[in-house]
Amino acid sequence: MNLYQTEPVRQRYKVSWSEEYILGYVDEQGSTNTKSILDKAHGVMSLATTHKYLTNLLDKGLLKQGRNPKDKRVTIITMTKKGIDFIKELSHDY
Repeated sequence: MNLYQTEPVRQRYKVSWSEEYILGYVDEQGSTNTKSILDKAHGVMSLATTHKYLTNLLDKGLLKQGRNPKDKRVTIITMTKKGIDFIKELSHDY
């Protein structure tokens, strides 16, 4: 995706390009754990930065977190309806 073409959508949702990267990864993977997101973004952002943006997305309601029913130590990240709408708008505008 071209970051300049998607700028109006990111501004509407108040999402940075780093947050868009994380949302794209979660959309591609489906429900995924936090460690997987941190590992994937490691080459692009530091772990602290990735965690900060992941927390921002949770606070904005684009992602939600839950626990793995089999192992309560594992946090699962999934897209919310608002997050899915954001990705659809990005795809449509691109």
